[in-house]
Amino acid sequence: LKALNDKSQRRFDGTGKPMSDAQGIRLGAKNAMREQLLNLRKNQNAPMGSEVDEEGKTGMRATRQARLEDDPKTREQMKQIAADDRKIAAGLDTISKGVSRLNEIAQQIGAELDSQNKMLDETEEKVDKQTNKLSKINGRLSKLVKKSS
Repeated sequence: LKALNDKSQRRFDGTGKPMSDAQGIRLGAKNAMREQLLNLRKNQNAPMGSEVDEEGKTGMRATRQARLEDDPKTREQMKQIAADDRKIAAGLDTISKGVSRLNEIAQQIGAELDSQNKMLDETEEKVDKQTNKLSKINGRLSKLVKKSS
């Protein structure tokens, strides 16, 4: 988490280029959510009725443990994440359908190529036979021409 916070403070993306303000805001919001989750996990691991301070030390206080879902800002962020996940899932479904269709088309093209290769092979055999016949006929014609001259 500390390394992530250091990275967000440097405001550089993974390629070493400076981040845009929007990227920095999103990264800051994600870091804040991560911290809340970590604090929630610390509190859940603490004994009942205790509270975990910022350093992770457990102290006995008569306080109600905060839940991440109770924070309106976090709840709104979680709704936004869920909406984004649904959009991503819908996009992936569309991509999946497109890839499936491309697969079908590729298989049809492959079958057509196999068929045309077979036809080309048959045509090549016929042309070879006719070429041999023509060679024999030309040989006989040249013999006849020599005899007649």
